[in-house]
Parts: sequence; structure tokens; C-alpha cells
Amino acid sequence: MLILKRVGIDSQYGGHWSVIKKDKFYFVCIPESRKKKSDTKKNLFTYSEYYEKFILEDCYRNKIKYAGKYFVPEKIKIHLDPDLEQFTYGTNTHLGGNGKIQGGNDVALVEMIKNGVKNIGFYAAYQDYDQSQPNHKNGRSGYYLFALFENCQVFTIKEGREKGGAIQNQINENQHVKRQDPDTQYIICANRKKSFRLKKPLLLTSHKTDYRLDIKIKRYLGGYDKQLIKSVPRLFSEEKIKHYKHTIIKEDMLNDFIKMLYERQ
Repeated sequence: MLILKRVGIDSQYGGHWSVIKKDKFYFVCIPESRKKKSDTKKNLFTYSEYYEKFILEDCYRNKIKYAGKYFVPEKIKIHLDPDLEQFTYGTNTHLGGNGKIQGGNDVALVEMIKNGVKNIGFYAAYQDYDQSQPNHKNGRSGYYLFALFENCQVFTIKEGREKGGAIQNQINENQHVKRQDPDTQYIICANRKKSFRLKKPLLLTSHKTDYRLDIKIKRYLGGYDKQLIKSVPRLFSEEKIKHYKHTIIKEDMLNDFIKMLYERQ
């Protein structure tokens, strides 16, 4: 089974697309932002300020630092999630007074992992930019899968810390935990040895299909034909599952798809 999960800040959610520049891919992380310009805290930026200064300026003038796996401008606090160093994902979920997990789209994600789904493919919107073109754009854009988390487990912050060892370290390094996000109680931890960032992210979509899967990718994923714009987790399974919407795919096709991702690490 495989979950596809959309992340990142793009035009659908008040931010901007990540960057392709001369075939190099930079996942633009969410800035730990101030909500308005009158907020004078150092190293905090509104989405627009962050994009205009650190993307449109620094990136295209090669004033970027590629710290590990992320686009990291100098002197700025950013939100590394998913964390491609520790291989964790902080969900916007918490345990409600009724004993049920509450939150947004991440509720289904947490429940899927709790019920045995082990693999998550993260994808984001990318735009290719070229300084020689108006607005730096040359038209190449789409949704790219850029990381694969394998053997995922989900813990509350308390559970993870009580586990000790590697799990405790992963939990403590997650950005949601560091900033003591009140809406986060559940953290997804993947196997660090098996999970990876793709060196050559995989283009999932085509402009002609209006942000649906490209025909070559669609054949691997059971003919899935819905738009990938929303951030809801999309589940692909070799067998029928109760309670979750999912797409049935052949086991050999799923294995071939995962193999294709391995070849890009």
C-alpha cells in the first residue's frame, strides 16, 4: 500500500510553488512567518516577503545555501516538514475530548498509518524559472513526487519520547515539537535507513490533464483520474480496505512504481 500526500506552500494555500532551476529541485519550506508586516520579530517573514526576497532574488542570483535537503536562505527561520533529515512528518492532529483524533486532512493520514499502511510518497508543486523569461517563468510546472517515507509509524509526542532511542530523537527534532504546536500531538516517524529524498523528483502530472496523473504514471496507479490539487492523503492498495477511500492497483504495478522511485534516489 502507498499513500500520496501533497505538501508545501503553493498558490492554492497562500504561498508559492517550489523551484526548479536548471534541473535542480528545491523544496521551498514553510517559513516560520509573521502574520503581518507590523510584526517586527527578527528572521520572520510573511509568505509574500519570503517568496519575493528569498526565492525571486536569492535563488536566481545563486545566493542560496543548500543545507542538507532543503532550500534554506540565510538568516531565516523555516519549517522543515516533512523533515528529510530525521524523516518525520508533524501532523495537525490532536486527541479530542471524545477520545477520537481530530484535525483536518491529516486525521485520515494518521489513522491509515495506525492501521498498517507503511509507505508515504510526498509531492509538491514545482515551477521552473528562468531569469531570461518574463516573471522568471518558462512554463514548465506540475506536481512532483520528491520523497518516499518507508516503514512509517505514528506516535503521540509523549509515546515517542517514552520509546527512547532513535524514535525519541526523531520526535524531539520535529519542527512541530520544537515550536510546541498546540494542534500537534501525532508525529509520523519513518525508517531513516530506508526512506529517501529523490535526487530526480518524479513528475506526476501533465498540463494537458489539468493536474491529473500523467498517462504514464496513471497506468502504475490503477488509472487514478482525479486532480491532485487538494492535500488529502490518497491511498493506493492491492486489496480492498474498509473505511478509507482508496484506489485498487495491481501488486506488480505498485512494486514497479516503487522501484522507479528507488532508481531516482
